[in-house]
Amino acid sequence: MKEEKMIVIGMYADQTGLYTEDELSKDNWCDLYIPERIVRQWYEENDLAKETAKELGIPIEEATFERWFNEVCWGEDTDGLFQFALDNGSLPITGVNKPDYVFYRDENGFKTIVFEGDYDECRYYGRALGWELGDNKLEMWEP
Repeated sequence: MKEEKMIVIGMYADQTGLYTEDELSKDNWCDLYIPERIVRQWYEENDLAKETAKELGIPIEEATFERWFNEVCWGEDTDGLFQFALDNGSLPITGVNKPDYVFYRDENGFKTIVFEGDYDECRYYGRALGWELGDNKLEMWEP
Protein backbone atom coordinates (compact mmCIF):
# COMPACT_ATOMS: atom_id res chain seq x y z
CA MET A 1 0.00 0.00 0.00
CA LYS A 2 1.43 3.35 -1.06
CA GLU A 3 1.73 5.99 1.66
CA GLU A 4 0.08 9.33 1.08
CA LYS A 5 2.24 12.36 0.45
CA MET A 6 2.07 14.63 3.47
CA ILE A 7 2.68 18.36 3.25
CA VAL A 8 3.36 20.87 6.01
CA ILE A 9 0.89 23.70 6.17
CA GLY A 10 0.68 26.53 8.67
CA MET A 11 -2.46 27.57 10.48
CA TYR A 12 -3.65 29.39 13.53
CA ALA A 13 -3.17 26.99 16.45
CA ASP A 14 -6.41 28.04 18.15
CA GLN A 15 -8.34 26.43 15.27
CA THR A 16 -7.05 22.99 16.19
CA GLY A 17 -7.82 22.46 19.86
CA LEU A 18 -4.40 20.80 20.15
CA TYR A 19 -2.90 23.49 22.35
CA THR A 20 -3.58 24.83 25.84
CA GLU A 21 -4.62 28.42 26.51
CA ASP A 22 -1.19 29.08 28.02
CA GLU A 23 0.50 27.83 24.84
CA LEU A 24 -1.81 29.88 22.64
CA SER A 25 -1.08 33.03 24.63
CA LYS A 26 2.61 32.62 23.71
CA ASP A 27 2.21 31.59 20.07
CA ASN A 28 -0.95 31.09 18.02
CA TRP A 29 0.72 29.46 15.02
CA CYS A 30 1.44 25.84 14.21
CA ASP A 31 2.64 23.81 11.27
CA LEU A 32 0.85 20.51 10.72
CA TYR A 33 1.30 17.62 8.32
CA ILE A 34 -1.82 16.92 6.29
CA PRO A 35 -2.15 14.66 3.24
CA GLU A 36 -1.66 16.66 0.06
CA ARG A 37 -4.90 15.28 -1.39
CA ILE A 38 -6.85 16.82 1.53
CA VAL A 39 -5.18 20.22 1.11
CA ARG A 40 -5.82 20.08 -2.65
CA GLN A 41 -9.46 19.24 -1.98
CA TRP A 42 -9.62 22.21 0.42
CA TYR A 43 -8.12 24.44 -2.31
CA GLU A 44 -10.72 23.28 -4.84
CA GLU A 45 -13.75 23.39 -2.56
CA ASN A 46 -12.90 26.89 -1.33
CA ASP A 47 -12.22 28.17 -4.84
CA LEU A 48 -8.81 29.49 -3.84
CA ALA A 49 -7.74 29.76 -7.48
CA LYS A 50 -9.63 33.08 -7.67
CA GLU A 51 -7.73 34.46 -4.67
CA THR A 52 -4.45 33.20 -6.11
CA ALA A 53 -5.08 34.81 -9.48
CA LYS A 54 -6.07 38.11 -7.87
CA GLU A 55 -3.15 38.13 -5.42
CA LEU A 56 -0.56 37.32 -8.08
CA GLY A 57 -2.19 39.32 -10.87
CA ILE A 58 -2.28 36.30 -13.18
CA PRO A 59 -4.98 34.65 -15.31
CA ILE A 60 -7.11 32.11 -13.47
CA GLU A 61 -5.66 29.34 -15.69
CA GLU A 62 -2.25 29.97 -14.14
CA ALA A 63 -3.56 29.97 -10.57
CA THR A 64 -2.56 26.42 -9.68
CA PHE A 65 -2.59 24.68 -6.33
CA GLU A 66 1.21 24.88 -6.30
CA ARG A 67 1.17 28.66 -6.85
CA TRP A 68 -1.38 29.11 -4.08
CA PHE A 69 0.52 26.86 -1.68
CA ASN A 70 3.97 28.32 -2.34
CA GLU A 71 3.19 31.98 -3.01
CA VAL A 72 -0.17 32.98 -1.58
CA CYS A 73 -1.33 30.73 1.25
CA TRP A 74 -1.59 32.33 4.68
CA GLY A 75 -3.48 31.78 7.95
CA GLU A 76 -6.85 33.05 6.76
CA ASP A 77 -6.73 30.60 3.84
CA THR A 78 -6.44 27.70 6.24
CA ASP A 79 -9.23 28.77 8.61
CA GLY A 80 -11.27 25.57 8.94
CA LEU A 81 -8.73 23.28 7.25
CA PHE A 82 -8.02 21.36 10.44
CA GLN A 83 -11.67 20.38 10.91
CA PHE A 84 -12.00 19.74 7.16
CA ALA A 85 -9.12 17.26 7.38
CA LEU A 86 -10.74 15.50 10.34
CA ASP A 87 -14.10 15.40 8.54
CA ASN A 88 -12.38 13.79 5.56
CA GLY A 89 -10.71 11.04 7.55
CA SER A 90 -7.30 12.59 8.14
CA LEU A 91 -5.68 13.24 11.49
CA PRO A 92 -3.29 16.20 11.10
CA ILE A 93 -0.02 15.59 12.92
CA THR A 94 2.79 17.77 14.21
CA GLY A 95 5.65 15.65 12.95
CA VAL A 96 7.18 15.59 16.44
CA ASN A 97 8.25 12.01 16.97
CA LYS A 98 8.89 11.61 20.68
CA PRO A 99 7.20 10.15 23.73
CA ASP A 100 5.36 12.61 25.92
CA TYR A 101 2.75 12.84 28.65
CA VAL A 102 -0.21 14.92 29.79
CA PHE A 103 -0.38 15.97 33.42
CA TYR A 104 -1.89 18.41 35.86
CA ARG A 105 -0.28 20.17 38.79
CA ASP A 106 -1.86 20.02 42.22
CA GLU A 107 -2.03 23.00 44.58
CA ASN A 108 1.52 22.22 45.75
CA GLY A 109 2.90 22.12 42.21
CA PHE A 110 3.28 18.34 42.07
CA LYS A 111 2.57 16.74 38.71
CA THR A 112 0.12 13.89 38.22
CA ILE A 113 0.46 12.15 34.87
CA VAL A 114 -2.91 11.26 33.37
CA PHE A 115 -1.86 10.07 29.90
CA GLU A 116 1.31 8.81 28.23
CA GLY A 117 1.84 8.37 24.51
CA ASP A 118 3.63 9.95 21.60
CA TYR A 119 3.52 13.71 21.18
CA ASP A 120 0.53 13.73 18.80
CA GLU A 121 -1.43 11.20 20.87
CA CYS A 122 -0.97 13.46 23.88
CA ARG A 123 -2.13 16.52 21.93
CA TYR A 124 -5.29 14.71 20.78
CA TYR A 125 -5.92 13.41 24.31
CA GLY A 126 -5.79 16.96 25.67
CA ARG A 127 -8.00 18.18 22.84
CA ALA A 128 -10.62 15.50 23.57
CA LEU A 129 -10.85 16.75 27.17
CA GLY A 130 -10.71 20.44 26.33
CA TRP A 131 -7.40 20.52 28.23
CA GLU A 132 -9.25 20.11 31.53
CA LEU A 133 -9.78 17.13 33.78
CA GLY A 134 -12.32 18.00 36.43
CA ASP A 135 -11.07 21.18 38.06
CA ASN A 136 -7.53 20.63 36.81
CA LYS A 137 -5.92 22.34 33.83
CA LEU A 138 -3.98 19.84 31.76
CA GLU A 139 -0.47 20.48 30.46
CA MET A 140 2.11 18.72 28.34
CA TRP A 141 5.77 18.52 29.09
CA GLU A 142 7.69 20.90 26.87
CA PRO A 143 11.51 20.81 26.81
